[in-house]
Amino acid sequence: MLRKCMQSGQHLAWNAHTVGFMQHATVELGAAHPQAFAAEVRQLPAAEQRSLFRFLADVEGHDVYKPYPLLMKRLLATGAPDLAALLQQAKERRIRRVRKPLH
Repeated sequence: MLRKCMQSGQHLAWNAHTVGFMQHATVELGAAHPQAFAAEVRQLPAAEQRSLFRFLADVEGHDVYKPYPLLMKRLLATGAPDLAALLQQAKERRIRRVRKPLH
């Protein structure tokens, strides 16, 4: 299931309930199974990893979206600090993009 979500999700941007469901399911499955999540992510080329993490970070209300920081915490605990850092970077980019004033 994780592999299917990752394969599909890395090419999507949030724009509908179905896409949002897949996004949330991937994060929640990853938090529940961080070692499997890390193993699947590590099979992707770096560009696809960045694309996937950009997709996973593209949620509304990051400050109240608890599964995302839980995934990062569990990745750290299971020996994948590099992936946790990439998720943090994707989250920070998403927040900056949303807060960027329109001129």
